This record gives sequence, structure tokens and C-alpha cells, in this order.
Amino acid sequence: MAQAIHVGIYGQRASKPELGQFAAEIFKALDTDGDFSVSKLDAVSSDELDIVVYASRSDAKLAEAIALCDRLAIPLIIVSTSLETSVSQIPHSCSIQFVPNTSKDVVDYMQLVKTFAQEHPGWTLSMVEYHQSTKQDVSGTALAIIQSIGANPSVITTVRDDVRAQHDLELPDSALKSYAAHQTTFTDPSGTVTQAYNILVIGRNSYTSGLKQLLKDTTA
Repeated sequence: MAQAIHVGIYGQRASKPELGQFAAEIFKALDTDGDFSVSKLDAVSSDELDIVVYASRSDAKLAEAIALCDRLAIPLIIVSTSLETSVSQIPHSCSIQFVPNTSKDVVDYMQLVKTFAQEHPGWTLSMVEYHQSTKQDVSGTALAIIQSIGANPSVITTVRDDVRAQHDLELPDSALKSYAAHQTTFTDPSGTVTQAYNILVIGRNSYTSGLKQLLKDTTA
């Protein structure tokens, strides 16, 4: 039997001594999988680690995470967005990988949109992104797509209204706690042809499954 991968996770909420929603889902998925052992590094330090996952929007523990990975010579996976600037200001020797989305399906979607944009210069772009109302910031996936094709973030429309989302996306009540949808529409210069790419992810399984594979690939 293969040895379990020892994963440390940072993901505590800025205002409460508990993991944020996504970090908690990551912890649960790893903790119940025999291929992994997982430690909450916000509360307990550990040197028995193979890799660290940083899953907080706050950079409060970022320097600590990087110092730990430097000392143990292990990689750091950052699954939160908007921390690139903070990381660039911290000297480090460890490998750091930014992952704006851990779902393979969403990553494939991002590449599909990017490829269309590259092959159709001059077409205009609009994007609507929906997430559950508890998500406060703009979708990191949407921002990553826009950045990859050199568009202006102003083309993104953000929806944090569960009632509207349920109507627009035909969501069941059971999906309202955790969902993410991205609707990207390209329009040709004449305004007579459009091409749309849509993706809807309900729940966290797609993200946690993708992260598990990433952790295995990174530590192989």
C-alpha cells in the first residue's frame, strides 16, 4: 500500500478561528481519503509534511506558509486568488504554484474560451458569473480568463443573488449552498454572429477531486 501524502492546509477565516468554506471542504475531502493525511496549520504546526495548500483569501499566514515550505523544501499550492502581489514581496526558495481553479472541467473550459479568443481577434467579449450569495468577491476564474486574453475586467457581470440564479440557471433548492456558473459570449465585429460558452458546477466535488489529483501529481 502506498504511503499517504501528508498535506498541510492554511485556510482560516480572517475574523473567526475556523476554516473558510472551501478550506473546510478541502480538509474534509482529504481527511476522509486514505491516500492523504491532513493537518490544519492555522492551529497546529507540523514538520511531517509533503506539501502545503494555502486556501485563504487573506495573506495573514502567507509568510508563515512560505517560510515553512522553504524550511522543509516542499511545494506550496495557492488555491486562493489575488495573492500574487503578496507572494512576490516575500523572498522564497520553495516551489509555489498558483491554481485559480482546481476543477479539471473548469480548467478545460478556461482553455476553450482562451483558444476561441486567440483565434477570433476583434470579437468582443462579455461574461456573467454566478456564485452563491455567501461569496463576496469577484470570481477568480472569471478574472483569470479575462487576464489570459488581455480583456478588461469591466466585461464581467457578477451575480450574487440566489433567487435570480435559481431562475436563470434552473437550479434545484439543494444547489443553492454551493454553485458556480460562467457564461462567456463572444460577438463578431458586425454584431451578427455570437458564440457562447457556458459551464455550471454544483457543489465542491469537482474542485476537491481535481485538487487531489494535483497533489498526487505534484508530489510524485
